[in-house]
Amino acid sequence: MIVPWEDFLPQLTLIIELQEIVYTIEDGKRRCIQLDSYTYEESGQEDCKQCDIVFTSKNDDTSVVRVTFIGRIVLNHDYSTMNLVQVDVSPTLTSSSSKDECSREHATKLKLIWKDESIRLFPLKAETLLGGTPGNGIVFSNLLNRKMDGNFSTSRCDHQSEFGGVALWKDKSESDQDEILYNVWVNEKLPHPKILEQDETWTVPRAKQFVDEYIAKFRRYGEVYINGENLDELKQCVDHAKKIHMTSVYMHINTWGGRYQPFDKETYDLNPKIFPNGWDDFKELKTYAESKGIGVAIRTLSHSISLKNPKYCSKIPDDRLSHFWRGTLVNEIGPNTTEIIIQSDKTLPTSYGSRFFGARPNPGTHRNWVHI
Repeated sequence: MIVPWEDFLPQLTLIIELQEIVYTIEDGKRRCIQLDSYTYEESGQEDCKQCDIVFTSKNDDTSVVRVTFIGRIVLNHDYSTMNLVQVDVSPTLTSSSSKDECSREHATKLKLIWKDESIRLFPLKAETLLGGTPGNGIVFSNLLNRKMDGNFSTSRCDHQSEFGGVALWKDKSESDQDEILYNVWVNEKLPHPKILEQDETWTVPRAKQFVDEYIAKFRRYGEVYINGENLDELKQCVDHAKKIHMTSVYMHINTWGGRYQPFDKETYDLNPKIFPNGWDDFKELKTYAESKGIGVAIRTLSHSISLKNPKYCSKIPDDRLSHFWRGTLVNEIGPNTTEIIIQSDKTLPTSYGSRFFGARPNPGTHRNWVHI
């Protein structure tokens, strides 16, 4: 059942985290304010009505915040969407301060809380985090849009925004909710498995077929961890898995990669002791396992880029490495240099180690990059 905007919007609470804009390796001060007023204006066709929804802050002495969503009601599929398209943070001018004296802030995260437990919200982007219950809410975690011109307001974009969105509907029967989820999966361009043939398209019937096949394949699933010193020993492990009626073997990174963190390797470099011929040997293991009706699974860390990564961190670091600050080297670095001085170019504010809404307890424990 579709939830009318006039019923849903009054029960929303929006809390936004603002961070002081600083250009040092210190973290700017953070604070949260509530956006306590809204407006909306409807438009669009009969089968897909659209509206602009704008939330604003008031009675704040430092900043004025304006958050804009595009809402869509998809009448023939029984759900609505809210996509975040713009966040503006502007300094407040008071009688006792000039614009230069005002503390400048940028938005980092937005939390959306709703009261009605019968309303279901489903994230439409990985950076939109679901808290599990209405009280825990939805968190839009990708607000900081750093621009080289020093402008920290987000830019308006299409309804499927880079800042995230949610689908929402009124609680229904389990089968009806499944049908809504299938339509959201297909119509909102969410990721799906790469299983389509050349002339196929991703449709609700194809999505249902995939789920049925997945359930049939993994209805009975048994997995055994394996280890070995060479390829032949891994094949013996596959034979043992077959004898004890397992359906898959699983290798830890220490086995197939010969390490845990890839300190001096790329993410998917193989262990040369077990796979001396690289991926050809790995394919041989996979083919052997498949001949026995056994699958092969591995554990990996896809997010790790070490300081010795030969692809990204050579003598000239890759330009695509994300960095949290930019600056210019003040003095040359010599063989006896013990201190490096960097002058901020004031194009990127620092922002890392958020403590907002249950973040990790030790912020800043991962390596961050400075562009010099």
